[in-house]
Amino acid sequence: MHTSLLVACILLVLPYIVCAQEKAKSTFEFTPFTSYRLGGDFDEIAGDNTIRLEDKNGYGLIAAWHYDHNRQGELLISHYVSNFDTNLAELHGSEVAISYVHLGGNIKLSNGIVPFWLSGGVGFTHLSPNAKHLNSETNFSASLGLNSKLSLSENMKIFIGGRIYGTFFDSESEVFCDSTECAIFIESEIWIQSELLLGVNVMF
Repeated sequence: MHTSLLVACILLVLPYIVCAQEKAKSTFEFTPFTSYRLGGDFDEIAGDNTIRLEDKNGYGLIAAWHYDHNRQGELLISHYVSNFDTNLAELHGSEVAISYVHLGGNIKLSNGIVPFWLSGGVGFTHLSPNAKHLNSETNFSASLGLNSKLSLSENMKIFIGGRIYGTFFDSESEVFCDSTECAIFIESEIWIQSELLLGVNVMF
């Protein structure tokens, strides 16, 4: 009688123990990554020329936490430094640091050897030119991406992904201004950049 009761209790509790262990094994994930950032065109205030940012390498970190097997919360920080590709005197030879900080999540789209996740987030973009006479800009932004994780071991995976960032400006905004004038004009309300990411995903 006692043995049967003990077995029944173990069978009832076992699923919760297994579930708790599974959650404990993969509650948090950290993914340091390197990236390649593309895009980000501006227009000159005077004239019809386009000011382009050079495509450059960047780096960042993703911290994720599990809601269940198919959903995650996520905090993304991505940073890079680029050069203005222009002959405009105010910007020639200048660099600009662009950072994204987004809070969002992931949804698993498929299982298998190569699973795919859809990522999204909202937050802000900080644009900081190194020219001291130009002001920095911070604006609301959002991102959407697709990524996959390829297993190396039980707690470590290769992370491969891509993202599109949209930074919101007032229509026909002027940016990077000094005390007297502005150097750059943004024609549309959404300023677009894209990014390819490669990192190592570690689960705790």
